[in-house]
Amino acid sequence: MHKLLKPSTLGIATAIALVIAPNVNAAAILETTEPTRSPSIVTDEAAGRTSPEQDSVYDRHRGRNRHRQIQCNNRQILTAEACSGDEISAEERKLYRLVNQYRSKKGLPPIPLSTSLNKVANRHVRDLQNNFTHLTHAWSNCPYDSNRRSTFKCMWEAPQRLGTSYRGYGYENAYGSSSSKATAEGAFAGWLSSRPHNDVISNRGIWQDVRWNALGIGIYKGYAVLWFGKEKD
Repeated sequence: MHKLLKPSTLGIATAIALVIAPNVNAAAILETTEPTRSPSIVTDEAAGRTSPEQDSVYDRHRGRNRHRQIQCNNRQILTAEACSGDEISAEERKLYRLVNQYRSKKGLPPIPLSTSLNKVANRHVRDLQNNFTHLTHAWSNCPYDSNRRSTFKCMWEAPQRLGTSYRGYGYENAYGSSSSKATAEGAFAGWLSSRPHNDVISNRGIWQDVRWNALGIGIYKGYAVLWFGKEKD
């Protein structure tokens, strides 16, 4: 369990990141001052870029759902089949590139984009923005308590609860900014500055024997999340 760190002064933009794995007894919760951009993160513009095949999957996904997407709010976020924002945005693609560029530097393979986990990620950032006042692994229809292991499945089983085709667990890195506008670079720098969350991204520590085969990205207003999965989508 990591110590909760308080910002040294008021008014400083802060970020809170959370992650928990099935074989960890408690969630790691850290609060730090929002780091400045590190230009060394991005070195190879081609690394982490989506392939034409992956782009095609998302194009088909958008085409199927465009006619029935709605601007989801409140409970619709948890129940609607298709919501505006389920697809990946330009800022989310930027975060996807940052993740895989970083992994490439460490000799790790890129993680494929997942339509299912992208839906989960985008629904969670909207649920956090619309229905919560703090960053949490909870959903508004699924309570989560870092001190109660029985509630941890609230995060892990979100892909099934939302009716996606993904059958594995989902694992979340979450970020919140007091500036009310999360960015790809700000969220990624926040996770890199936190060892537990960096470990998830770079398969270190308890994640060293895990191969990530699916990744979802969500950024909405003050929140950003990464959803990792072991199974292919």
